[in-house]
Amino acid sequence: MLPTIAAELDYGALEVKHGGDAQAAWFEAADPACDLLRRQALEEALKAYCARDTWAMVAVARALAGNYSVIG
Repeated sequence: MLPTIAAELDYGALEVKHGGDAQAAWFEAADPACDLLRRQALEEALKAYCARDTWAMVAVARALAGNYSVIG
């Protein structure tokens, strides 16, 4: 549904593209064997995914309420 109401919120360019990727990234980052640089990269990727996912939920809620606007 999201591509029809907010194509600009596409996940395609993100390293973490969906919930399964987010779960795998979290487990990798939580592993004591994960080195610091990789953990930091995973943290940034998860932040980007979570931000996009939050805006996607806002867009869907606004569309369902009949007043779609991504920001503002």
